Amino acid sequence: MPRILFLFASALSFFAGAAYASDTCKECHDDIFAKHVASLHGKAGKDCESCHGGSADHVANPSKTNIITFGKGGDAKVQNKQCLSCHGSNQNLMSWDTSLHKQEDIACVACHTVHNLPKPFAQEPEVCFGCHKDIRSLANNFSHHPIIEGKVKCSACHNPH
Repeated sequence: MPRILFLFASALSFFAGAAYASDTCKECHDDIFAKHVASLHGKAGKDCESCHGGSADHVANPSKTNIITFGKGGDAKVQNKQCLSCHGSNQNLMSWDTSLHKQEDIACVACHTVHNLPKPFAQEPEVCFGCHKDIRSLANNFSHHPIIEGKVKCSACHNPH
């Protein structure tokens, strides 16, 4: 389908109140479907296959090996490639290829939530402290950056990408 017709059809389904994830996925994953519809990806009109890839094999054989999964145990390179297929042109990611997070095979979903609200970056510094426990300790010293007081975020000085 030409891009302009796809966009027009997407707009029509948005205004008709259509759901964005496939009905087939919803049959087994209704809890995740509900979160997805309320998420930024759901509101942007992304369906399940936009991130998880084709679902025909998965429906025929419900296994995590025949669909792209996100989270612990998934392949960070595969996950990140999928995220970057849409987000790769984001100016905030222009240093991703040389970042320590990429070099250490840390998946985007280690820091960003995709099905949940609030916004994926709203949980800083707790997300950063989850891995950087030494920095959490330093943030409690008498003399420290006012991170825990909420006056500055880690990303004010450090670009994780």
